[in-house]
Amino acid sequence: MNDKDLCWPCEEDAIEKLPPCPLQCRSLKCKAFKRISLEGIPIVWVLGGPGSGKGTQVDKIISKYGLTLLSPDALVREEVKTGSVRGKCLSKILERNDTAPSDVIIDLLKDAIYQNVRAPTATGFLLDGFPKEKSQAVMFETRIKPCTVIFYLEASSDTLTKRLMARDPSANEQAIKQRVKATFEVDELLLAAYCEKAFRINAENDADTMFHELSEILDSFI
Repeated sequence: MNDKDLCWPCEEDAIEKLPPCPLQCRSLKCKAFKRISLEGIPIVWVLGGPGSGKGTQVDKIISKYGLTLLSPDALVREEVKTGSVRGKCLSKILERNDTAPSDVIIDLLKDAIYQNVRAPTATGFLLDGFPKEKSQAVMFETRIKPCTVIFYLEASSDTLTKRLMARDPSANEQAIKQRVKATFEVDELLLAAYCEKAFRINAENDADTMFHELSEILDSFI
């Protein structure tokens, strides 16, 4: 379907289908499609430095709570594969080893959320690898929906460095320390801005202990 065929100005009443449009054109620009409500849909952000065990906790959360996992990096790769105008632009950006613009990331997340929110199995969304900076967080909450809760997997710089070195003994230790430090600086800015929603999980513990601590909090939101 060409862009000129999309009925984005559509003012028809929404119907109980996905998308909720009488013409079923599946255009994400469609006004009927955009009227899907996100009220009561939990959105969880999981943050943590490299080596904090974030991937393991994300898997455990999805397994227990059935949240839909959204990864900005994966969405960018999927968009590139479509060959769309946006995908071609992203492909050129990636070829330059640059990062995708925040507004594009937000648009991809918004599209993915609206596509999945009406699925029978949809219980909420978990964002992995997002936000990477405070401005992304603000843009997400302005354009889509305020997040429900933020988990920060907290471990010392020494612990994270040792874990990353154990994964790859040939890695440059100083480079790893710089990477961990940069992550800390960004995460602390985010946590300061969202202190009422953020919970620090002790990532010095083993994975099961961490998940028990996390679950006790998440149970009150889902």
